[in-house]
Amino acid sequence: MLAGGGTGGHIYPALAIAEAASSDEVRFIGEFGGMAERLAAHAGVAFVPLTHRHFGRNPLVLIADIKRTLLHLRWWRPDVLIGTGGYVAACAVWSGRWLKIPTLILDFNALPGRTNRRLASRVDKIGVSFEEALAYFPKEKTVLTGTPVRRAVLTAEREPARARWNIPLDAHVLVVFGGSQAAQSINRATFAALPQWLDRHENLYVIHLCGERDEPQAQRLLHETHNAQCTTRYRPMAFCHDMGDVLAAADVVLCRAGGVSIAEITARGLPAILVPYPHAMDNHQEHNARALERRGACVVLLDRDLHRIADAVSALLTDEAKLHQIADASRAQGKPDATERVLTLAQSLVIGRGTVQ
Repeated sequence: MLAGGGTGGHIYPALAIAEAASSDEVRFIGEFGGMAERLAAHAGVAFVPLTHRHFGRNPLVLIADIKRTLLHLRWWRPDVLIGTGGYVAACAVWSGRWLKIPTLILDFNALPGRTNRRLASRVDKIGVSFEEALAYFPKEKTVLTGTPVRRAVLTAEREPARARWNIPLDAHVLVVFGGSQAAQSINRATFAALPQWLDRHENLYVIHLCGERDEPQAQRLLHETHNAQCTTRYRPMAFCHDMGDVLAAADVVLCRAGGVSIAEITARGLPAILVPYPHAMDNHQEHNARALERRGACVVLLDRDLHRIADAVSALLTDEAKLHQIADASRAQGKPDATERVLTLAQSLVIGRGTVQ
């Protein structure tokens, strides 16, 4: 059984695991009416909805939510429980531990989340995505697995992806997105920089996942501008379920520095400009971005410096040697087999209670 929710960063790895495992054997436990339920339905994954009141500062509420989760786990009695983050996952792991269900938690950041650090002593195994995260967990139960990535992200091909958005194969493509919920500051910077990018680079196309909130402005820019280049070489959309095609079409990516985004980018070996979300818990996105930067696998631009984004993108697009260097380093950091590593770790808990490394 999988448990996670709250943001796409907790949900997409769970869906990748469900996709790789037998669909008849997997259940995804998440919050009723939330993003997890919608994405699980789209992916065809069996979903177990829970109605939680959320922890906040009241431990009595947490206890009540754990009891509610415990009833569901007692009914399903899974062979192994995998927590991918979020409040629901924490409740599920606590409940699973009480029922003596083998438990595995996954952390996708260079600086692990506080909840996972608290749960570390109570679970059987821990999978992490960054070498930096190993120091925060017990050595004997922690494994560098990487972040599970959906199969389509790994297998999507460049030619059909370009054809989908009517983009020539010899064009340069910049993909801009802000994660599962978009990013308003990146969107504003993109709207301001777009005319400069298209004027400076005559062979550049821009795919922009701007979210529902900013899509009207993107459409106005597309249809009301007098700049014909925006009309022909700008591809805005609120959201795209097929991130495999989006990334397969890309030459350069501009995005936040969440664990899943980084996993998908590095699995495909793409050069990226990462703009960490400045209000993330413990500033964990900047820790992620700096971990890649130290290895030459990205360029980091802080949110407060987004006024420089036009020049930063142009500098990268005009330096082919640096693009190739970053792409090679990105590919070296990728773990396209992360899903298989996680499943092997989970199976070891069922068969040998963690004897397989």
